[in-house]
Amino acid sequence: MAGLTEQQQQAVNSIDRNVLVSAGAGSGKTHVLVERYIELLRCNPEMSVSNIVAVTYTRKAAAEMRTRLKAKIAQLQITPDLEERARWNQCYTEIDGARIVTIHSLCESILKAFPVDAAIDPQFEIVDDVGQSQLLRNAMDHAFREVIDDGAEELELLLQQNIEDLRFWMQQCMKSSTQFKEALKSIGELSEPKLIAYAEQRLQEFQKRSIESALCDKLFKRAFAYVEQNPWRDAANELERLRGVMVQLTHDLMSGAGEHDERWSKFCQIASIKVGRYGPKNGDANEIKGAMKEVQTIASDLTKKIPGALNEEDFKAFRLIVLFVRLAKRAMSHYEAEKRSLLKLDYNDLIELAVTALEREKSPAKEHYHQTVRAILVDEFQDTNVMQSRMIKLLASDTTNLFLIGDDKQSIYKFQGADVATFNSWKLEFQSADPDSILSLSQSFRSHPSVVGFINAMFENIMDDADEVYKARFEALTAARSEVDDSERVQVIVLPEYDSSGDALKAAELKAIEGQAVASWISTNVKNETPVSLKSGGVRPIQFGDFAVLVQRNQDFADIEIALAAQKIPYVTLGGRGFLERQEIYDVQNLLSFLAYPQDDHALIGILRSPMFGITDDILHLIASDRSGGRSLWQRLKDTVELRKPGYESIANAKVSLANWIKDAAVMPVSELLRRIVLSTSYDLVLMTMPNGHQRSRNLWKVVHLATENESLSCAEFADSLKLMREFKVKQSDAPLDTGDVVKLMTIHSSKGLEFPAVALPVLGTPATSKATKLKFHRDFGISINTSRDTEDDTKPSWYRLTHLLDSEFELAEKKRLLYVAMTRARDHLALFVQPQAKASQSFLKWIHESLQLESIDFEAATVHNLNSPGHSARFTVQCSVAPNLDREPALGRTEGGQKIDYSLIEALPAMQIEAPAVWADWSRVTPSNDVKPFGATVSGTFFHALMEHVTSVPTGLTREVIESLAFAQGDVVAHPDSLARLVSEGERLLAVFQDSKLSSLLKTSRRHFHEIPYLLLDDENSSTKRPDLLIEDESGKWIIVDYKTDKFQQEKMVQQAAKHHEQLTEYARDLNRLTGIEAETYIYFAEFGVLFDSTRRAVV
Repeated sequence: MAGLTEQQQQAVNSIDRNVLVSAGAGSGKTHVLVERYIELLRCNPEMSVSNIVAVTYTRKAAAEMRTRLKAKIAQLQITPDLEERARWNQCYTEIDGARIVTIHSLCESILKAFPVDAAIDPQFEIVDDVGQSQLLRNAMDHAFREVIDDGAEELELLLQQNIEDLRFWMQQCMKSSTQFKEALKSIGELSEPKLIAYAEQRLQEFQKRSIESALCDKLFKRAFAYVEQNPWRDAANELERLRGVMVQLTHDLMSGAGEHDERWSKFCQIASIKVGRYGPKNGDANEIKGAMKEVQTIASDLTKKIPGALNEEDFKAFRLIVLFVRLAKRAMSHYEAEKRSLLKLDYNDLIELAVTALEREKSPAKEHYHQTVRAILVDEFQDTNVMQSRMIKLLASDTTNLFLIGDDKQSIYKFQGADVATFNSWKLEFQSADPDSILSLSQSFRSHPSVVGFINAMFENIMDDADEVYKARFEALTAARSEVDDSERVQVIVLPEYDSSGDALKAAELKAIEGQAVASWISTNVKNETPVSLKSGGVRPIQFGDFAVLVQRNQDFADIEIALAAQKIPYVTLGGRGFLERQEIYDVQNLLSFLAYPQDDHALIGILRSPMFGITDDILHLIASDRSGGRSLWQRLKDTVELRKPGYESIANAKVSLANWIKDAAVMPVSELLRRIVLSTSYDLVLMTMPNGHQRSRNLWKVVHLATENESLSCAEFADSLKLMREFKVKQSDAPLDTGDVVKLMTIHSSKGLEFPAVALPVLGTPATSKATKLKFHRDFGISINTSRDTEDDTKPSWYRLTHLLDSEFELAEKKRLLYVAMTRARDHLALFVQPQAKASQSFLKWIHESLQLESIDFEAATVHNLNSPGHSARFTVQCSVAPNLDREPALGRTEGGQKIDYSLIEALPAMQIEAPAVWADWSRVTPSNDVKPFGATVSGTFFHALMEHVTSVPTGLTREVIESLAFAQGDVVAHPDSLARLVSEGERLLAVFQDSKLSSLLKTSRRHFHEIPYLLLDDENSSTKRPDLLIEDESGKWIIVDYKTDKFQQEKMVQQAAKHHEQLTEYARDLNRLTGIEAETYIYFAEFGVLFDSTRRAVV
């Protein structure tokens, strides 16, 4: 097979056995999956696409794989062998219906086909995010009321614990119900005596593991060997006695003899040996004491972490665990009952019920898949969990060919239930059955060799070689790309530590400086036209759109956004859950809460302080401090307006607006109300003047659109739904923006699967372990609760301490993998922004410092340094970022001292006084101007293509609702309702013209037609993807290619316009003939005139 490396060829051709492939970043994993799929069909003529199941992690990945398969099969159709051509023709017609799906889609199809096996109604639907949040809260409230009414034992829990804490714990368990059930299953019977016995057993296991870990530690063995072989010459000295004790205790442990309690006691004795004040202070004695200190420190570090025994707090905690689990089960029972009554399932249900259906004795579902599925391919296998992998195992019979591909070093979704231990356990299972079943793809086609070398050396140092299943073992990449030039591709940019007076910079100032350093690095590279490589060969100057800034958390964006805006660098923030956490969404929520209930003082303060009104805190304080008569803030505000005090004009304007909106809220749908408010206040325009204003304005219109989708909700209900989605951590991304030639800001998790010519990694000092939660559950240790108040004097339960230690180890291992994912996104350039010193706590920064040995580098000048690891070496440059003068004029959105401006202190300006700043020159307008201009050719063309895609599949025509939804999808150019209405009217006009056209008649009488079918053409060096607008087989069997044009011109110039597009249509016809052997005619449909034009004959049809 041309175009495959030796490793890829091996993975593709090994269809005679089950295979697990460890595929490194950028190693062509999707390409191998497609080729493996084709190879299965090629080598098994009796097999069809219906006999293969391919499971992907996302719908996008499934769509990409299907598109690539269609292109590959289209190539295979070009063969003189008639029988083989017929076979591939059949595969091509079936590929659209092939089972290339996500794991949840596969489960849904199983349940739809075999509902009886899962004991569910086949008409079930997937509950949406808002609905699930409401069901969860109702279930928890029902459980609380039930416990109180029944006087159940769990009432003790409600009296002892904060209700909101309990609600948060129950939310954790119910949202991750699969993982919670697995954790409970690992414990067995849930009673206090059983929990005590289980905890004591596990505690002993971890103590044993700690002893073995120390004895196998390389540093421990080296230090102990020195202690053992170098007795002190003065046998009477206390130093020699302590050395002998240490040697004897260690020998006893190495022998493996003795009961566990005795062995643990000896290990603790080693940890307690202190040698600092014994023996003389000369060179020989210091060497012995140093070695003994190293042995003692390793043992001491472990004994400090691992508790010696359970304590009194444990027995309180076990009682609490029993009561909490009962309460959680009550809530889960009500949640399940409510879902059942509504015929709803959540995503956890899909997996669990599919497994239930397949595990039934003599399961028809299992029998069906065993008979029909010959091969199963699973992509991103490192991101599966135990339940999902169990389902894969149930689907496969003894004769099913399994192909699992993934990278344990890129397993970063623990928070979603993914477990790298699943990948590693299957790897061990495959290896024990057949060593040849484990394959690797280690050649990176993505990154420049300099970047690959740096990543290899870095992660050989960072990733340890331990065999724990929750860790990823380091495996080096090799670069497939050749060196383009000798320039260094990895930069370490050191941030300033001290200001001009020598005082340490404040945290806020450091964040601002780091943001400015990132912006300067980007602008300098663009100004210097730093080269980046083209995939097709050659180089070009770097552009803003080539940069990605990756951070760990959404809250890390703010300072970088401000710095980019200050330097006029275009950017887009692609946050994860950022939308619901944005201040503009809180402002809308506060407004709706107040309009529904004007006595809500907190909501009123929030909306008055927002940029919508911009009332100053001084005025608000004066109004709020007048508490006479028990009046609400709203009543006090109205009374204040009546006094007509000078300087209170803004309050008067706010009072008039709010009073009118309260009346409107009683009679108008939420979406219409919000539109009216935005238009009357120009709130979207006010937001545009703020940092990241483009995104803020789009988010405002997105929440209006969400209200449109929930027209049945009142103001209070819609505000509550926003709060619920935030409370239950529903993922809502920011409104989409143009991501063309702009810098991309995103979290590392969001960047998974993507690549960028240049990557910046700032904010590296974030602690690698998150703040400890009071409730922990995991299938490896069960469940634990912290009963302490987290003060220094409080004693934590020993069992909780142990589970927290384990959970922290899991998290640390995953954070190392997260750093690996971040660095492997870079194609040509990688920049690390580091502080000169790293804190003691584990973090990206600490690992980078230790690996690069930055403490030994002089940061004063830009220098080239070597990074070395046992098996690799690489070069990187160090550049010191100069601290800016903090007394200069503050950057946009920031005051002197680095503090953020409180925008509530800015008075809202009347709309006619707002002048567009110069930086708006290249921005898209959200609110329409008085001078209404036609939409651009791109918008009109894209919209018309979308209309035609739908109108050709709906014989009755499109409803206005469908047209509106297609128009809304055109982005920020139609964010304003007036612009949206204009585009909808334009669409309705073009559709009316189409209904009377020759093309409409042709479609109605055609045998079949295909809209925008993509195809891929490959040659020795290049590939190209094309997509003709419409392919028709008319009633006589003649094939026609149609290209849509929405150009506006005088109709008499149609022949000249058609000539411009003739070559493109000729290429389509030539390609179609090359791929399928079909001879097709080529037409152009001019949408403005409803004319179908024959481009070959140059005449109207």
